[in-house]
Amino acid sequence: MKLYWFILLLSITMSGCIPQAPAVRNDHPVHSVWRGAVLNDSSTLTDVLTYYKTMSSLPQSAIEVERKLAEAALARGGAMAHLRLALLYMLPADKVRDPERALAQLKALAGSKLTARPAFAAFVKLLRHDCARQKNMHLKNTILRRRLRQAEREHREVALKLQKNKEVAAALRRQIQQLKDIERIMNSR
Repeated sequence: MKLYWFILLLSITMSGCIPQAPAVRNDHPVHSVWRGAVLNDSSTLTDVLTYYKTMSSLPQSAIEVERKLAEAALARGGAMAHLRLALLYMLPADKVRDPERALAQLKALAGSKLTARPAFAAFVKLLRHDCARQKNMHLKNTILRRRLRQAEREHREVALKLQKNKEVAAALRRQIQQLKDIERIMNSR
């Protein structure tokens, strides 16, 4: 009996540490790479937050698999697929991070059963706000990068002018020295 509990505990522990491979079946729902159940219209907000937390801790390859599974679920229909894709596009570690696509997915949720639930409606509103903030920050970063490049160009131009001025000043010092030498020679005669 103790062996049974040990094996059960070990299997639960292992399933919590290693992401399971997705099970794709033609006539059954697609399971995501995360260890929970498939997100659907009856999922709770806690399930969604757990999903996001799990996705943000996975490697890029698992995120890409999950994105493909979410896109496949979206092709079959369902509001939760839009939410899954929006969350995946908002992951900080994802190389495909795209607040624009996330906003598009959130806009597609308007009027769904999902947004009729108060907790989800508030959550979607927060996600929209976060996406808009990320978009605004991206725009500000783009502007700042342009200004930085412009300042670097101006700095290079000023450095070139300074170098030219140093060369001209050195040439003038040499000419002054030559004139002083000529004056000294003339005064010594």
